[in-house]
Amino acid sequence: MFSTQILNKAKNYFGLADRAGYVIYGTDNLKGYTHKLYLVVYRADFGKTIQKTINQLTQQAEIIMLPIEDFNFLVGNDKCKLFAIKNKGLSEQIVKLLRSGQID
Repeated sequence: MFSTQILNKAKNYFGLADRAGYVIYGTDNLKGYTHKLYLVVYRADFGKTIQKTINQLTQQAEIIMLPIEDFNFLVGNDKCKLFAIKNKGLSEQIVKLLRSGQID
């Protein structure tokens, strides 16, 4: 779980990445994607399709995989279960924020 303040900041970074065109939504859109990815964020309660995608992506070097319980808050869409970010700077900021802001 994350604090509301951390989630709001992460949502702002995610929104910036989305507006700049650095976000790829869903497992279907990642199939066949050949360019560099830096961060994959997915629902903590993922299913078989997401697990298969995660297994394929973890074979690629240096992609940070981040399961999030508050995923719907970040994305604002119940149907989306995974997204990837293809910008290194924004990915690093999101990871830094979410890793430092976890509360039990």
